[in-house]
Amino acid sequence: MCGRFVRTFTVADLVDELGVSSEVSEELPPNWNIPPTSRLHVIGNRDTKRVLRVMEWGLIPRWAKDDSRQSSMINARVETAHEKPAFRNLVKSHRVVLPMSGFYEWERSGQAKIPYYFTPKFTKVLPVAGLWSSWSGGTAGELRSTVAILTTQANDDMAGIHDRMPCLLRPEEISDWMNPEIDAMDVLAPLRTLDSGMLAYRRVSSRVNSVRNNGADLLVADD
Repeated sequence: MCGRFVRTFTVADLVDELGVSSEVSEELPPNWNIPPTSRLHVIGNRDTKRVLRVMEWGLIPRWAKDDSRQSSMINARVETAHEKPAFRNLVKSHRVVLPMSGFYEWERSGQAKIPYYFTPKFTKVLPVAGLWSSWSGGTAGELRSTVAILTTQANDDMAGIHDRMPCLLRPEEISDWMNPEIDAMDVLAPLRTLDSGMLAYRRVSSRVNSVRNNGADLLVADD
């Protein structure tokens, strides 16, 4: 799974690396410990442009009566997303990209959970495949856009730490991923077996285990 990640990229980074339009409706500050239900940047299509939108992390299906399960629906397994009621209607035309500077994963050692930070080897931004939905429940009936990260079986970059990882996209794969004219199964299939060599990782501070902690010092290992 992917349960926490980092945002330190700039809009200029997204323009340069991912072809995003420089028109931004809302800036979000750097965050070194993004937890579920947070607001985050998502890349979608609008009038043939790649644009940034802001959504909540944790998908609320359109038909949900309330948002009580949002924090538990942060990930969708790529192997079964096309079958699950919450995701199957989204894989055709509700595909988006979540940009990350890096993400955390934890290795279990007895009772301890040891955090590691995974970053791209050759770029500033990791493009990750996601699915989004809109929901108009709640007492005020406001429209909320929410998103889940697609995950797949870990490749050699991660297998020693965890058995799952986010579905990473190469920059040249983004257009096909977000194109609703391309069959969903055709774009989901390659995400099941990701090539190794895209990620570097290092052990980081155990303070990242608490969402109350934030700051660049989280990326430094404990003494």
